[in-house]
Amino acid sequence: MGKAAGCGMGLEATQWLLEGGKAILLGVDTAAFECDSPDPTNPHPVHQYMLIENGVHIMEFPYLEDLAKDKVYEFMFVVLPLKIKGATGSMIRPIAVN
Repeated sequence: MGKAAGCGMGLEATQWLLEGGKAILLGVDTAAFECDSPDPTNPHPVHQYMLIENGVHIMEFPYLEDLAKDKVYEFMFVVLPLKIKGATGSMIRPIAVN
C-alpha cells in the first residue's frame, strides 16, 4: 500500500484510534476528514471503515477553541444533527455541557 497524499486521517491512523472499540465519533478541524486514498479502486477507505464497518460518525470543523482557552478538559458533548429523512450527513449543533 502506498502513502496517502494530502492532509487528513489515513486508514492506519484511524484503525489505531478505533482499536479499543469505544469511539462513536471522531472529528477534525479541517474541511475533509480523510486524506487522499492511495487506492484508486476505493476513494474513501477511512469513511468506509468508520461509517460502514464500525458505525463511527465523522465530524468536521468543531469549534473547541473557547473550551481550550478556558481549560475545560472534561464535559458532556452533545451533537444535535438536522432531521433529514434519507440523508447520509448534515450540519450539526455541537454543545459542551460542563
